[in-house]
Amino acid sequence: MRRHVILAGALLALGGMAGAHPVEVGASVGLPRADIVPVDLSVTSPLLNAGDATVWGRADVTFGLGTTLTPAFGASLIAQPAERYGAFRPFVGAGATTISSTSGLELRPVVLAGLQTRFDRLGVRLDGAMIFTDYGPRVNAALGLTYRFDLGGSK
Repeated sequence: MRRHVILAGALLALGGMAGAHPVEVGASVGLPRADIVPVDLSVTSPLLNAGDATVWGRADVTFGLGTTLTPAFGASLIAQPAERYGAFRPFVGAGATTISSTSGLELRPVVLAGLQTRFDRLGVRLDGAMIFTDYGPRVNAALGLTYRFDLGGSK
């Protein structure tokens, strides 16, 4: 949990230092697998605006409801078209996450793809993730809500 607080704090600080940038907090529920329901909490902040696209940094922690496994901690970079391209915007990303294994926590690569929309401050996000493990890729999907906080007066 301490790592997630550090990652979330770092993203909030980056958003604050960048001036008028939003920070989004989110909560998602994933597809159940083996009687475990993944619940993800995330903090996302824009790191780079390239005109037609924005690169976001996302830190997250995923809990498995119905299990005593250690929560997974992740960090990703996400690319998404600028908001002026419409209400429904696809995104792709890559990063790393921890997973619980018999030998403890392992760091694994992850790729993300999804669709996001926002109605003023409240948003809806559909995430797809593929985590690469020793036993092959593990795929999951999640549906969640986001809420945007404006740091420095942005909209």
